[in-house]
Amino acid sequence: MSTATNENKLRHHAEQQFAEELEELKKSDARQRPANWELSPWAVCTYLLGGELDNGFTVSAKYIGNRRIIETAVATLATDRALLLYGVPGTAKSWVSEHLAAAISGDSTRIIQGTAGTSEEQMRYGWNYAELLSKGPSRAALVESPLMRAMSEGRIARVEELTRIPADVQDTLLAGLACALCFSGLFSMERRGGMETILCTTPLGRKRTVRAKLAVSAGVAVLIAAASCLPHLIQVLRDYGLPALFAPAMSISEFESLPALFTLSDVLLFWFVCRIAACLCMGAITLTLGRVFGNLLPALFVSAVGYCLPALLSLSGMDGGIEWLGFSPLFHAAALWQTQGGNTLWVPIFLACAAFLLAWAIGQALMDEYDMLGVPDEVL
Repeated sequence: MSTATNENKLRHHAEQQFAEELEELKKSDARQRPANWELSPWAVCTYLLGGELDNGFTVSAKYIGNRRIIETAVATLATDRALLLYGVPGTAKSWVSEHLAAAISGDSTRIIQGTAGTSEEQMRYGWNYAELLSKGPSRAALVESPLMRAMSEGRIARVEELTRIPADVQDTLLAGLACALCFSGLFSMERRGGMETILCTTPLGRKRTVRAKLAVSAGVAVLIAAASCLPHLIQVLRDYGLPALFAPAMSISEFESLPALFTLSDVLLFWFVCRIAACLCMGAITLTLGRVFGNLLPALFVSAVGYCLPALLSLSGMDGGIEWLGFSPLFHAAALWQTQGGNTLWVPIFLACAAFLLAWAIGQALMDEYDMLGVPDEVL
């Protein structure tokens, strides 16, 4: 078998294909450069947008479009911030990111390709388990990701198709914010506006008010849970097809530790039930906070912070399992099975039952509290 040569490559990397232009820019670039940058911000913009240098050399345009977009992108990277390029397919996002990395770091190959199967270990780092078992945790046992290598070298790493990566933490954030926004004003607004006094003049008004609001909040909680599960269902159908839903879940590598009697549809259904339990519980807690504070903003702030803080701390890089606090285990019961195996099957079941029980208990407490409102003190 003949070895591949540079001549039969489909396409060279940007730093190889335009090596002459990059070299000419380095020679004529006397402007200040940020730390670890191969070129100055002016030279990076010239490399992408094209132009003529002082020595007469012509740099070809890699991007033909709004100059302001490239200048903003370069300024963002120069201030040590992450750059997110988004848009419809075919708008040169990957092309621009590759040339930015080539001009700034001289190497565009530090890349993570996002897919539905991209794991956290591929984003951060993994372990060589043979080395880990024989010598223990050490630098030699660490398998660095392109992102970790780029961070240690002060270079640029690229993550392609970010939206295809499973959004475990994002689900918890979005659902928590949705519950806080939808439920924080149901009881607080009528108490603040004086409507509570009018509704509580008759027992029928009290009961119907609480029951109607609890029913509406339960329906909205189910919709929030369904909305958070829908992208994952679409990913499964896209990657594995409809027949895979009725195949044993263990046929997929992520669930190989589950018993053979569980199908993928069983896992997805149980995942949906766990998320319903989490949303119902968050909704009930938010309703109680709105009733206690009697004001929308405090209830919204306390509930949003309580639901989203663990996920935000996890996104900020805090380790130690902080992402598993709060309602995150219910949102990611399937992820718990992936990492811990089928022996932890009882954990999400127990948490889901506890969440359903807590939501029911809070609802009963709200109804009992409203039943006592409007009752004369001498009767109490």
